Amino acid sequence: MQARWLAVASLSAIFLTGTTAHADPVADAVALVERVHETAFAVAHDGDAPDRSQTLREAFDAATIAKVVLGDHWSSASSADRQNFIDALLDAIVEALVKRLGPHRSQDFVIGAGRTLADGDILVRTRIERPPQEPITIDWRVDRCSASPCVVDVYVGGASVSLRRRDDVAARMAAEGASIDKLIADLRREVSGAAP
Repeated sequence: MQARWLAVASLSAIFLTGTTAHADPVADAVALVERVHETAFAVAHDGDAPDRSQTLREAFDAATIAKVVLGDHWSSASSADRQNFIDALLDAIVEALVKRLGPHRSQDFVIGAGRTLADGDILVRTRIERPPQEPITIDWRVDRCSASPCVVDVYVGGASVSLRRRDDVAARMAAEGASIDKLIADLRREVSGAAP
């Protein structure tokens, strides 16, 4: 009886004071970036596994990134082309993460505090320590994808990776004979390590 009374009293206190537990978006964003690094490190050192690749793929809002990268060509692309481009781009992102982050242990990958931007996204600043060379600064822009945080852009040395890829895509699409199919094939070759 006393246990039930304590439970009711606790619930009443929560409703009356409004002190319900709620998620911390900044902490969630920082945890996501930490998970991405740990997974990339595991893939680089222990080999790939479907769950590891999936963890890295799910960390990114691939549709938003693909839309930025394709730029004006997104609206004219068919649904099939869009999906194939998203899949190929995600594979390229995973490959780049493993190459860039995989060699660095947790003590070399320093995660700073996250901060909320004016549009509500979270920016998480990280750096890769690599003495005697200068550290590499990597900033992660994190939004929410449905119920969980997801990366919508990465900035290396202050430059947006999505915008850099967009400029590359624009140049390729301006070239004679370029197409989304060719872009997809180039991304696939990038992942396999074959020359374009």
